[in-house]
Amino acid sequence: MAILRRFFPFKSLAVIVGLFLAWQAYVFIAPKPRDYSELELTAASEVCSMVSNHLETYASEKEGPGDANGNLRAGVVHFINDPDDTITDLFKGCLSKTPGLQIDDTSVIQRFLADVGGAIKDSTSLDEVINAGRRVELDLIVGGRVIAIEDTENAGRAVIEVYAYDLEEGGWIMKKEFIAHSKLSASAALSGTILKMHPLWRLLIWLAIVGLLPWLAAPLTHKAVESKSNLASAALLGFYILAGALLALCLSGFEIAGIWDGIKLTVAIVFCAVYSYIVSERIAAG
Repeated sequence: MAILRRFFPFKSLAVIVGLFLAWQAYVFIAPKPRDYSELELTAASEVCSMVSNHLETYASEKEGPGDANGNLRAGVVHFINDPDDTITDLFKGCLSKTPGLQIDDTSVIQRFLADVGGAIKDSTSLDEVINAGRRVELDLIVGGRVIAIEDTENAGRAVIEVYAYDLEEGGWIMKKEFIAHSKLSASAALSGTILKMHPLWRLLIWLAIVGLLPWLAAPLTHKAVESKSNLASAALLGFYILAGALLALCLSGFEIAGIWDGIKLTVAIVFCAVYSYIVSERIAAG
């Protein structure tokens, strides 16, 4: 034990354990990155589109070798205030589709080290080793800072500061703050409003409309009876069933996922069919 204490004192072990526990506490307490809503991502995509248009214009006007196809080789660095790289990956995907750009999938740091290491390895003189840093195979570096991404009532807003640096020219080609907004369509806004309602209220609305529909359409039932046509009666019953099914889909936000949702829709259709048939028979008899 004396030898162990000499090479690894107890105090050092206590410090290491304390630092480990403190780190675990920080990881547990630190807030996790939140998931962006569809509106927020749409607004961020609008910012990326604006940046893409600017870089496409720059690439078309720039005279340089680029890669074998004449595209500028660009690397996207991690955006500040983007802890889970959601916005960074969004920019990588968007800029990879920009004409005139070739986005490097590896990190910028890895690309720098690989290119400089390859240049040193292939060097034949001290001068080439000293100038290995000039052999980086990237033309542009794109990065930035997420200032604000928020979702208000039926609208999204993104404020992102974007930087772009030309390694060949040695200067900034972009240092700008971009602001973009996104809005829900009328149908999407209505669907969102419906989904915010309590399921019980949606059920009561469905029952009220399905329950009143055959009574409100009583003149159609009388006409079907007067025509003495089974086809007319079947068409009227089919109309009630279709209306009930569409209303159920509308009140569910047109989202049917899983067996349970399918069972609920089936029960709703069966209920609508049986109820409409009984009411129609009663109206016809009266």
